[in-house]
Amino acid sequence: MLKTDTDESSKIHSMTASHLMLCATARLARSLQIDHGNHMRAQGHAQWPMLAALTVRQWLDEVLAQAMLSGDMAQVGMNGTDGINGTDDIDVTAIPQGVLSTVQERLLWEEVIAEALQAEVLDSLFDIKGLALAAQEANQLLIEWRLPLPDAGHSEEVRQFLSWRRLFVARCRKQGWLDYPAYFDWQLAQLQQGIGQLPASIRLVGFDRITPQMARLQTLLEERGVDVQRHETGLAQAGQASLLHLDDQEAECRAAVAWAQARLEQHPEARLGIVVPELAKLRISLARLLDDALHPAWVRPGMVEAPRRYDFSLGLPLSQEPVVHTSLSLLRLLSQYQLEQQDFSALLQQPYWSNAVSEGDARARFDARLREQLPLSFGLPRLLKFLRRTVQIPKPHCQSAAYWHI
Repeated sequence: MLKTDTDESSKIHSMTASHLMLCATARLARSLQIDHGNHMRAQGHAQWPMLAALTVRQWLDEVLAQAMLSGDMAQVGMNGTDGINGTDDIDVTAIPQGVLSTVQERLLWEEVIAEALQAEVLDSLFDIKGLALAAQEANQLLIEWRLPLPDAGHSEEVRQFLSWRRLFVARCRKQGWLDYPAYFDWQLAQLQQGIGQLPASIRLVGFDRITPQMARLQTLLEERGVDVQRHETGLAQAGQASLLHLDDQEAECRAAVAWAQARLEQHPEARLGIVVPELAKLRISLARLLDDALHPAWVRPGMVEAPRRYDFSLGLPLSQEPVVHTSLSLLRLLSQYQLEQQDFSALLQQPYWSNAVSEGDARARFDARLREQLPLSFGLPRLLKFLRRTVQIPKPHCQSAAYWHI
């Protein structure tokens, strides 16, 4: 979390009237707005304008949306005036039909790769999701950093990536779609034509590295008369840093938790932060280590919901919430013809459907028989046939129609 002292808050407050602050992340923009609000409240103000802090994506979307709503768009050949508040018209025939979100782009990569691998003999052994993630990241880096396409002669992996990318680009062009890195280039082209109302001054906040795309944005803004400066968010005094080499991620997590535990023992009221680049991947391990270090007596099941001394800035995906996960598993059970034994066994153990308490023993016995008599993978018709042969369904007047007698 970004922390600012009194001087920093005062500096931010003095900028609000004339500067737009473009932040590297939405979290940073929100932190600046909170700090600004705390500063205004400390000054005795009852109300104040919100700090103009946005991410680059939010701001560009807003600028072009305002240009379209104000009528600065027409067919090819209609032009307006140029300048800092230029009103050149947007060519509506060139507007993308859709902009892919990160998830949509990932799904499209998966679809393209799956189709390309259908001819492979061992296509079922490929990790389609992993390949799609790697291809998506590689394509994003190519566009953001203006990298030339690699030579197909480098390796088989490069040849496969280039083949998938051609299919991906062709699919996007056919449907009129753009992934966000390509859409960013389209937005920059509109700014270059003089479209959109721009502020007099912009401050870039939190950009530790400037990609060629961001450098082009800064150049275009300056050409249109905008004062663009870097805004430093650090404190007045430099902090101390040390480098520690460890064997793996598990050791790094343990070292970070041990550091936090030692600091809290010395300064119980301190506020600490652990920066984790792969938080989604390491969240469970970190939570376990933090519980062991900070709440060793809370291993009992009844303490699962007890408040912790720590919190994560990244929430869990909705699909990982137990109730939602169970609901999705039940829907998946009805929609999939082929089932995995381990997935169905996990569903039997969930307490969020039917009468889990009264059915617990029956579910466990059915799970044991299923593991003994069915293969690791089976079809839904075979499961239903096995269920009818194994389970005695009670009469409708019973309290639980799903109570199983095995």
